[in-house]
Amino acid sequence: MKAGFLLPEDVERAVAENVGLYDCIKARDPADQGCAYLYLQ
Repeated sequence: MKAGFLLPEDVERAVAENVGLYDCIKARDPADQGCAYLYLQ
């Protein structure tokens, strides 16, 4: 992490949220042209 970019107490939450989004994008069906996969939780 670049110093000062995130508060130390926010790092774990920010990483978890972004990993979750990445997982949703990687798991989507390439033939599906919709955006619903972004909202699966």
